Parts: sequence; C-alpha cells; structure tokens
Amino acid sequence: MGPEENWKRLIEIYNHSKALHMLAEEIDPEHETFVAPLIQHRDTLDHILRAKAGELKMLPDTDDEHANRNLDKALGHAYRAFFDVADWLGVLLREKALAPLNGRTTECIQAVMPEYFTSWRRTLDDAAERLVEVRSAKDVGDGGALIQEVDRYVVILDEMHRIVKEIRAREGAASDWISRDGQKSKLQKRTDWTIAIAAGLLCVAVGAVAGVLLPKFFP
Repeated sequence: MGPEENWKRLIEIYNHSKALHMLAEEIDPEHETFVAPLIQHRDTLDHILRAKAGELKMLPDTDDEHANRNLDKALGHAYRAFFDVADWLGVLLREKALAPLNGRTTECIQAVMPEYFTSWRRTLDDAAERLVEVRSAKDVGDGGALIQEVDRYVVILDEMHRIVKEIRAREGAASDWISRDGQKSKLQKRTDWTIAIAAGLLCVAVGAVAGVLLPKFFP
C-alpha cells in the first residue's frame, strides 16, 4: 500500500475515532476521558513525524521506504485507537440503553416501547456479539480487511445509538404510565376494600335476619 493510500486511511480512521470518542465522553455519566486510544494516537503522531522527517532528509541513514514503513506503523496505531474507542463506546451504549429500564415492569415496557421486545433487545444483544466477533477477528496487519471492519463497527454503533435515543425519548411516557398505573392500583384497592366491607356487612345483616326469623319457623 502506497503513501497516498496510507494517508487517506489515516485520515478516515482518525476522523471515525475522534467522532466516536466525543460521543463516548458525552454518554459516559462520569464524563471521563478514556486514556488508551489517546496513547495510540500519540504513537500514531510519532510515526507520522518520523515519516515526514525522513521525507525532508532530517534523519540520517533513511532509505526511500522509510516514510512508507512509518506510515504503515502509524496506521496500525490509528486502527488500535479506533477499536479501543469503539469497544468503550459499545459498552457505554449498552449500559445507557438498559439503565432506563431498571425498575420498570414488563407491562410498562410493553405499553410504552413495545419495540424493545420485538427488535431492540435482540439488536443490542446481536450488536454485542458482533462487536466481539469483529474485535477477535481483526488483524492490524491486514489494512484492507480492517477498513471494512471499521465500517462494520460504525454501522453497529450507529444502530445502538439510535436505540438508546429511542429508549430515552420514551422515559417520560414510562413515568406517566407508572403514575397512571399507580392511580389505577389505588382505585382498585379502594374498590376491593369497598366490596369486602359490603360483603361483610351483608353477611352480618343476613346473620341477624336469620337469627330473628329462624326461631319463628323452627321453634
């Protein structure tokens, strides 16, 4: 792979990493910075500068392939940075999707977001499995295959992010449903108590009447 192709892929991978890193920092409840990809970006920059220094004849004993070798190494670090960020974001998105559902009953979820059971949960589970598959199958030395896997990662993460936004958008409806369901429960309890009291009074009345009439008919 020549220098021009290396440069194009470096720019593409870095832009993906930067966008995902910003999203991850926004989603992370602690708003912390994940250090691992930053270290990879530092090493990427180091090899880029070595490549440029070789081109400018600022380093001794460099051959014509010096720049390209360093660009290859820079690209390897850029890929590692991307996968570090993507893995981190995948975990955050899954947690972000499931957190609003804690404490919600199945009836509540079914009422306000039926898609969760029909497709969203399956998509989240499948996404987690696909991320593991892509990560385990990747080979930093195979740039041609890696660029395709990067694209697959981005598609998966975009789908997970879409589901997170859908679930978050229904949080208000879930709270309203719980409030209405609570009122229904209180009303049902009052109704049950009323019926129970009425039944008890009826039994007392029947008993009293029976106590008066039965001796007359059965002295």
